[in-house]
Amino acid sequence: MNNLNSLFSSFGGVSNAIQGTNWMFVYLLFKYVFLALDIALIIAIIILIRKGLSYRIKIDLKALPPTIADILKRSGAREQYFDRWVKLRADARSTPPASYSAAIIGADAFIDEILKDAGFIGNDAAERFGRLNSMGLKRGAVNGIFRAHKIRNQIAHDSKFSISESDGERVLNLYEEFLREVRIVV
Repeated sequence: MNNLNSLFSSFGGVSNAIQGTNWMFVYLLFKYVFLALDIALIIAIIILIRKGLSYRIKIDLKALPPTIADILKRSGAREQYFDRWVKLRADARSTPPASYSAAIIGADAFIDEILKDAGFIGNDAAERFGRLNSMGLKRGAVNGIFRAHKIRNQIAHDSKFSISESDGERVLNLYEEFLREVRIVV
């Protein structure tokens, strides 16, 4: 019981201390201390950001490897390639469906020629197409080239393989998607 009385009496002392405190002074003290801390932190953040910016990596965009479109633009071949593509598409529509088989084989060779002119190395078209993954092109355009190349191989190596007009058009659209990506066709 003694312990209980001493406990209550200690709370009474705390209660008396609380009642006798100037709370306006405590509030203003905390307000100005935290305001000073906020200002100090904002200044520290500004200093750190300015200091950090001096360490950032400066990228020289001229030093980046050129894209296929840049290479073709410099060589002046882009317009010639565009004209050849328009002719190839017109020839494909001339006597379908046989003309589509020839057009797909021609389109594959055409894309391979573009890659050779752009400096891609490899023993065959498939190897050069494989190097497209590292050029930052859209995945859909690169995958489309691979799908179209597989169909081209079926046409070239399987004498029984035939392609319908609509399928031929879809395959040529895959090649055209790549040509749009490298800005030959706009």
